[in-house]
Amino acid sequence: MSGDTHPEESDPSDDAVGGGARDGVPGSDALAELVDAADDLPLGERWVPTLPPVELDQAIAELASLSLAGTSLTDVVRQVATLAQASIPGADEVSITLVEGAKAHTVAFTGDLAAQLDERQYDEGSGPCMDAARQGGTVPLFDLGRDLDDHRRYPRFVDAARRAGVTGSLSVGMAVPSRVVGALNMYARGDGSGLGPSSVPAAEAFAGYAATTLANAHLLHSAQRVAEQMKAALVSRATIEQAKGVLMARTGCTPDDAFAELVRLSRSQNRKLAQVAAELVAATSQR
Repeated sequence: MSGDTHPEESDPSDDAVGGGARDGVPGSDALAELVDAADDLPLGERWVPTLPPVELDQAIAELASLSLAGTSLTDVVRQVATLAQASIPGADEVSITLVEGAKAHTVAFTGDLAAQLDERQYDEGSGPCMDAARQGGTVPLFDLGRDLDDHRRYPRFVDAARRAGVTGSLSVGMAVPSRVVGALNMYARGDGSGLGPSSVPAAEAFAGYAATTLANAHLLHSAQRVAEQMKAALVSRATIEQAKGVLMARTGCTPDDAFAELVRLSRSQNRKLAQVAAELVAATSQR
């Protein structure tokens, strides 16, 4: 063995890349991280303000002109929710659902009713927004409480929505290139104009553009994360090579023995290999 290559250097216990790989793919899934972050984020911090009504084509144009490179994924999602509420007829409140495996979260919403009804569906593991996200279709419930088919399909959701003063809902699936699936949810309340068949084309058109925007933002942020991880990995590897050189100079050992000693120190101290190597190099430099 020459000592130039060490399979152990990619050992997960070192995790020199930082976040590591998920599902065998370098880097991490940006949308999955957004779902994970929602676990610790209070609902109030996912609320987004509403805008005055705008035409659908204007809302879509704003999505298309959004600078993804200078915008966080969280802010992209918030912008989608805000523009949806302003442009889709009858949508008094809007929310965005993201589902990863068994985890589902509302990552942005324009009103408390939307968030509360979403969360109720997640708790029960069933509801129109869950079906729209998982199946990728459109789930219209325009006559809540009076349409017997809707009540038979989602009895608990319909009862809860009616008690909250919601008269209709519309959920549209959003396809993104990720293990996460999503849905755009709209709720009508009180005696407003309400959601109806005329809302569907606008909602589906907006959801299609929103999915494209989220997909592009997801790919951009994931690529940036991979680049950052690769840079960190190169820095860590260089530090490890320096630390090996220090040990070889001190003891006259081989490259393999020097690396084995670094691994031993890493495990005995329960610290990352790169951290142990950096400390050794820094101490030597100070001397």
